[in-house]
Amino acid sequence: AETDIDINPEAFKFLDTRYCRVAGIDARVSRVTYTGELSFEFVVPTRHGLNLWEALLEAGKEYDITPIGSDTSMLLRTEKAFIAAGLEGDGYANIYDVGMGWVVAKNKGDFIGKRSTSRDINLGGPRPEIVGLLPEDSNFVPPKGAPILESDTADTSPDASRNMVGMVTIGFHSPNLQRSIALAQVQDGRSRIGDTINVYTKSRVVSAQICEPVFFDPDGERMRD
Repeated sequence: AETDIDINPEAFKFLDTRYCRVAGIDARVSRVTYTGELSFEFVVPTRHGLNLWEALLEAGKEYDITPIGSDTSMLLRTEKAFIAAGLEGDGYANIYDVGMGWVVAKNKGDFIGKRSTSRDINLGGPRPEIVGLLPEDSNFVPPKGAPILESDTADTSPDASRNMVGMVTIGFHSPNLQRSIALAQVQDGRSRIGDTINVYTKSRVVSAQICEPVFFDPDGERMRD
């Protein structure tokens, strides 16, 4: 689709926003990404949404453009360990638990959420930190919400979940890695990278290794180039 701005990476950098015309429609275009891929977000008046959609699909035919659904977006963001509100970012986890403490400006006198975050730090104790999981059976996809038990927990009864040290927040089979992966909350999980734990399901217990949560393109080259 034709546009009146330069979208080359040198002129339109990651996280930039431009006002322009796309396919003859006034639009606000942002170079942002939910999936970790090179992406652009278009904002246009509702009445022009279908026209823009059709223009983009027509322009992308020669590149085999393909619309994707929410499951594909969730898979891609899982490979990159992008945090999803309501899953990894639930009502209990704080900014440090999800591995994003780097966004907190420690020289600020006050900000929304500072009191709660400071309280968590001052209380101490184990926290539900976000980590990655690599199941021993690479074809087994850990289901969302599955309890995580210590590796020496042999009990497979329903009561075994009382010994849980975390839970799976999302799991997928990754075509990029050709194996199953998952994100999980694990008590003090970042200090346990390399450890083996058990993922408990109704049908069986599967061993998995705790790993760094970013599975693919750790330097973010695909979304910045």
